[in-house]
Amino acid sequence: VGSQEGSPMLLFRVASAAAAPSSSTTTIPHLPVRYEPLISLEHVNINAGGTWTEQLSRFWFSVMGGADDPRGAVVCSQVQAAGGPMQGLHWANFGLQQFHLPVGEPEDSVQVVRGEVGLAYTTEELAALQRRLEDASATHAVGADGSLRITCPVGNRLRAVEWAGAETWFGPKLLLDPREERPLPGGPSRGLGIQYVRFDVPEGAAAGICRFYLRLFGATAEVGREGRRPVCVVRLGHHQSLQFAEALPGEPPVRRY
Repeated sequence: VGSQEGSPMLLFRVASAAAAPSSSTTTIPHLPVRYEPLISLEHVNINAGGTWTEQLSRFWFSVMGGADDPRGAVVCSQVQAAGGPMQGLHWANFGLQQFHLPVGEPEDSVQVVRGEVGLAYTTEELAALQRRLEDASATHAVGADGSLRITCPVGNRLRAVEWAGAETWFGPKLLLDPREERPLPGGPSRGLGIQYVRFDVPEGAAAGICRFYLRLFGATAEVGREGRRPVCVVRLGHHQSLQFAEALPGEPPVRRY
């Protein structure tokens, strides 16, 4: 799914489970997730400029606590061998989710999500993240609920929140204990995962977006309110969601989404 306004498409990947006619040779396993059929939000792709910089590396890996997945470099080599313009690719892992951060594809392309990406941390790791943000003089603010609103070096808005439930990565099982499960290549991260991606949408759009996900995917989707703001929430797997938050009267209009 993407939004394009004078720049390449921004992508996020959602895994889904689909039913198929049974046969003697084909079996699709059932995944007992709470919210079917969309079972997991797997990664968000953000073009990060023309070249990879020390500032980007420090922000995503040293400050935010992501793990540097070596498979990104392998994929970049394959793209270049096929004639693609990509100059570099880093994958920043948070739990079982990733930010894919290509550079030079195309030259100097920067993508900014019209909205925010929510990352979950344990209580201890959220406090440690705040200290690292302060030490690095990274752009951030502390919300009334204790969450951290952070701006990445190319302008994307992130929100780090405290995970109050049992410590778990986010995936197709209710509980994936980081102390027991195998991490993705690159080693364990300091965050538990991407909990949601939230998009700003025009006034009056939330109900139609919910109908789209209900009718096309059979997903669990509903319109709630944050104060006066309608928000469509599409549930994924056990712990994740896509959110579509309407602009309120008097706020800058959102013309495309």
